[in-house]
Amino acid sequence: MHWHSWPRDLLKYAFPPVSLIAQTLSKVREDRVQILLVAPFWPNRTWFSDLVLLASAPPWRIPLRKGLISRWKGTIWHPHPDLWDLWSLDMTRRTSETFHPQ
Repeated sequence: MHWHSWPRDLLKYAFPPVSLIAQTLSKVREDRVQILLVAPFWPNRTWFSDLVLLASAPPWRIPLRKGLISRWKGTIWHPHPDLWDLWSLDMTRRTSETFHPQ
């Protein structure tokens, strides 16, 4: 898959399909950008350790409400909106302090 360069001066947001989360994390690392990423808290997935390493803060639980995650003009709802969290990833200011889940 070919990705275009992401501008560093704009805040980015991504809600990729689960199958593209690993590639999205690689792109964040490669372009050294700051991004808000919607991704599940799934510690057993291979990409989860990269997600935790890139996280600049603990994930935020997305408040549940009807229609929060939908597509096709709001007529198709995600069956499990409770699985998703909002992650802040910041490769522009990396420090030795990263989020470590308990």
